[in-house]
Amino acid sequence: MRVLFRRYLFGLCIRPSVFVSSALFVLYAVLRFFFGQQFFSDTGTTELHRFFSAIPYAAVLYVPVLAAAVPSGQSSYSLPFPAAVIPLAKILALLAAASGALLLTCVVPLTVQFFGDVELASVCCAYAGLLLYLAAAVSLCVFLSELIASAGVAFFVSAAVLAAVCGAHLAASYARLSPWTAACCRAISFAWHFDAAGKGILDTRDIGFYLAAIVFFWLATIAVMEYRRGRRGLLFWKKLALLSAACLLCAVDASRLYARIDVSDAKTFTVTAYSRSLLDELEEPLSITYYRSGVLTSLYPQVRDVDDFLRAYAACSTRISYELADPSRQHVEQRLAQAGIEGRQLKTEGQGADAYMTVYSAVALSYLDRTEIIPFVLGTSSLEYDLTGRVQHLVRGTIRAVQVLSGNGLELSDYYRYVCPYLESQGFTVLQSSLPSRRNEAGHENVFTLYDSVPVLLLGSSALEGEDADAFAYFIQKGGKLVVATQPYTVNLFEDWSVQRQAGLLDAGSGDCMAAMLRQFGILFKDTLSADSSCFLLALQSGTSAKTEYVGYSLWPQLPRQEYAPEGMTMFWPCAIDVDDDAAAGAGFSASAVLLTSPSAWQEPPAGDSFITNPFAASKSAPDGAETGSFPVCVSLAPIRAGGASLAPSVYVLGDQYAACDFGIAYSSGSSGLDMRSLDFIVDCLLMVSGNQEIVSLKHKGIRNTSLYKVSGDDFLPAARRALFFDCVIIIVILSFLYILAALRRRRYNEKTICKTGNPAVLSD
Repeated sequence: MRVLFRRYLFGLCIRPSVFVSSALFVLYAVLRFFFGQQFFSDTGTTELHRFFSAIPYAAVLYVPVLAAAVPSGQSSYSLPFPAAVIPLAKILALLAAASGALLLTCVVPLTVQFFGDVELASVCCAYAGLLLYLAAAVSLCVFLSELIASAGVAFFVSAAVLAAVCGAHLAASYARLSPWTAACCRAISFAWHFDAAGKGILDTRDIGFYLAAIVFFWLATIAVMEYRRGRRGLLFWKKLALLSAACLLCAVDASRLYARIDVSDAKTFTVTAYSRSLLDELEEPLSITYYRSGVLTSLYPQVRDVDDFLRAYAACSTRISYELADPSRQHVEQRLAQAGIEGRQLKTEGQGADAYMTVYSAVALSYLDRTEIIPFVLGTSSLEYDLTGRVQHLVRGTIRAVQVLSGNGLELSDYYRYVCPYLESQGFTVLQSSLPSRRNEAGHENVFTLYDSVPVLLLGSSALEGEDADAFAYFIQKGGKLVVATQPYTVNLFEDWSVQRQAGLLDAGSGDCMAAMLRQFGILFKDTLSADSSCFLLALQSGTSAKTEYVGYSLWPQLPRQEYAPEGMTMFWPCAIDVDDDAAAGAGFSASAVLLTSPSAWQEPPAGDSFITNPFAASKSAPDGAETGSFPVCVSLAPIRAGGASLAPSVYVLGDQYAACDFGIAYSSGSSGLDMRSLDFIVDCLLMVSGNQEIVSLKHKGIRNTSLYKVSGDDFLPAARRALFFDCVIIIVILSFLYILAALRRRRYNEKTICKTGNPAVLSD
């Protein structure tokens, strides 16, 4: 066995085609990640899941090339080794060669580590899954090379079959398949079974599938060799059939009895202790039903994670029952319609422009006579947050309510159209309230002071009168919960973006405005605009030219990823906030910074009576004498107990009233969808003032810092060029060195053989 393995491996090491294909395989994986994923652009990320997911498809041609380099057919039958040993030696030799090439792809995680954070455990899990995938692919190609006499035909057939079994799960996106057919396509897909490992999950079902495939194709190769050798006894075929059936049963059992180990740092696929403690409070049965269209499992492998997480969630308590329901059944679809759950339209490829199908992926939770719905879910990033928040409402009767009102004259229905629907999607009951100064106007009878136990979200403050500011001061002193987004000036959003400072708002002696009221609690707005070189890129047309220019608009700073903004945030003409600790303490509160700009920010002073807001004329760097550094753009107020300890924050002040309006969301959104980070932060603030800190931690559970924060500024591009050059060169150098080393050993072997025999004809590949 050892001799045969070394012979096959040595034969691979001296073939130029092996080294050329290995170099192309590794370079494809490296370049596809850096260029295809736009790693060195502003959207670059350290997320490696797409990198690992591309490797199985790159191996579709690579593994057949390796298999073609190993002798097969008659040359194998004549070897004095048992039929079980020969294919096993081939599989191990090919796996060793493929693993060497796979090892060279480690330059990608190593390079990414210099730019940002990489989860080592998840990387190791992904490579373990890729080794199993390569072993199964190699076993398949070895079987086909023995089955087909022609090496050329065997190569093309192997590549075609491997491509088919890798992309089998995608068949449902090109044709309408029955649930049973779609399930079969998923079951045989090599790439589909790798998806969990690529995300940092060790799933015994996938491990069992790969091991069963390896053993099955090994046994099939043995059968081919024994048949070609003329050993066609009935006993042999019975034994082979029994072993093949055992492999099949092992694969089936692995899908029924399984375990999942989450090795990711964020433990996205593990139920937290807080959720477990909440589920311990169940006094009556809780029913969880997952309505999932079968076709989704083929198109989106991550929906399997949803099913697995729901099963793990249900396993936390004996009072929870779980059911996976197929909406394609008529009575189930009717039940969904009655519950108000609507399907999503999904376009299928290859069936014309109007080929759509309706799919469902909804979760229903029933407790006593109450039901909560998660209308659509495709992944587990926020699934525990959604589940636990709804269970909290069902079990504890917790109601998330919020009063929303506009204080800058911009109507919610016209200029803040996303706010209320987004809050409702996060489980809030929204009440649109009014200011006390408008209580006598028609339609404004619901003054926010009538519901002093319900948190208030105030958007802007330029329309507030003294009566309103006094009401908010009293509201805060009496323990009211307030989240306010405002600035000490207004911006002409729909014309020239000119900034108008509000008269008296910055006057320390004024007591009839929001800024003066907040000053009583130690919150002081600066009289400047916060600018940053790390800012939003505006696509603008200069003059009459049709050419589009991308201008970095420093007055729209991009906040870096931080604790309370794990995905960063775009702000619009924000105002930095100073904190007066003595004034806050005198009012019975402690003030703390919540959001900070990047260290490259500065305070832009006015030019005379106004600010320069033209994107082409705005400063690109800090003017001489300007204040620079990180500045708070959001602060919180927390009541102080009698003993001096601070309670949870009850007030949040965000120095930006435009990030949540339609204007800001429209500009900051891209082709991938609406940018809801500002609204997401407001939701976090509302949850925090409501005492749901644990829920907020669940909300951000699956979010980790994937930014390229370790190298920035002027050093980024040179570092990117060096990294890419190093990766490509080191791959070529290592492969060239190994080939030269193998060639030298082969030459030495040939010289020794000729010296012993005196006949060059004995040399062979």
